[in-house]
Amino acid sequence: MSDLPVREQVLQALAERLGARRGLGSYAKEDLPLTVVIDEPDQVEDFDYEAVHVLMPVEVVRVVKRSGEKNDRWHEDANVELALLQAEAIGSDETLGGLARSVVYAGGSVDVTDGAGGFYVRLRLAVRYAFKRGNPFERVMLDDFEEE
Repeated sequence: MSDLPVREQVLQALAERLGARRGLGSYAKEDLPLTVVIDEPDQVEDFDYEAVHVLMPVEVVRVVKRSGEKNDRWHEDANVELALLQAEAIGSDETLGGLARSVVYAGGSVDVTDGAGGFYVRLRLAVRYAFKRGNPFERVMLDDFEEE
């Protein structure tokens, strides 16, 4: 059993996969590109005698440096970056090594706002995981999930 709650283990695994920070804070243009994982309030989807099943929305923001005059190509590049970020976040293992039941795409957007010196890509993920009822530090293994 870990010293960290399952929720934190999931967030750390996702941040590590993306090479991301856990909070935006301040940054310099020299730090770009920059990826940040932002957890949002989670909710219990279901529970039984053994486990609490949780849905945690996560937002991933990537800031990409760009120079030159803003044009339609910026929007195209931003949408490509969004697709690449989605593939990177979910990859071939949507369980984060067995920590999560699933990590799935829940939405995304691009922002090429004037004066940003680049563009922002926002990816929303729906992360489902479970922990032992009464003990948020003990995960319920992926093999323990039953299909309904």
